[in-house]
Amino acid sequence: MNNIKSYNRLVSRLNNNNHYSFYHNISRYVEESDLSATKLRASWSAFARIYGKEKKIYKRSARYVETKYIYIARQERFDTYLMIRLRVESATHSYEAAEREWAGILKEAIPDYSTAARAPMNEVTPIISRMVKKLREPRYEPCVAMLGLTDAVNRLEEINATFANIYNERSLSLETSKIEGTMRSIRPKVDKAFRSFADGVEALYVDGRLSGVSDSDNIFAGIIVNINAEIDQQKLTYSRSRRTS
Repeated sequence: MNNIKSYNRLVSRLNNNNHYSFYHNISRYVEESDLSATKLRASWSAFARIYGKEKKIYKRSARYVETKYIYIARQERFDTYLMIRLRVESATHSYEAAEREWAGILKEAIPDYSTAARAPMNEVTPIISRMVKKLREPRYEPCVAMLGLTDAVNRLEEINATFANIYNERSLSLETSKIEGTMRSIRPKVDKAFRSFADGVEALYVDGRLSGVSDSDNIFAGIIVNINAEIDQQKLTYSRSRRTS
């Protein structure tokens, strides 16, 4: 045993989660070894720095809220708004004079359907916020209660806040990625830095063998064993994912 198994093709095919895990696991093995007195200290530090950036980007992307959740929240918000609007609209045709009066008052506080439907989704947030605030004013709140819409208004406020949080988190994530980069941009740099370290491990292992150092006493032999074990594990994981996809 004097070399690290071929892995360049493997790491290029791993998904982001497994790419991160591959180097995370190897890092744990290497950091348990004492490289302070070896020629690889600088090489490992260089890898650790660039991998630290991947770790940061990966964890940020893991928290990233997918676009579909924004649209789910937007649709729920709009459905709740529309339910309130239609309830008020139907009450304007009630045979009960009081209901017609309450509905007539509430129509003043509810934005036009076309305004809410056509506005960009981030601009709908303040529209809905103003609507909820207005419906809680003394002139409108009793009418909301009499038409049985108190829970719906509360729900509208809740889902509007949920949408705003999701949208803002996504926007922040997109802005951050412009500064820090993406997994696609950082992965080749991590691979290159690790390749440099791995080449050094192999070279120093061979030097040790030529100097008569046994594998049991050769720190680099243990590193190679652990790296190869992780390569084998990732190959198995990749193979299984291919069979089930």
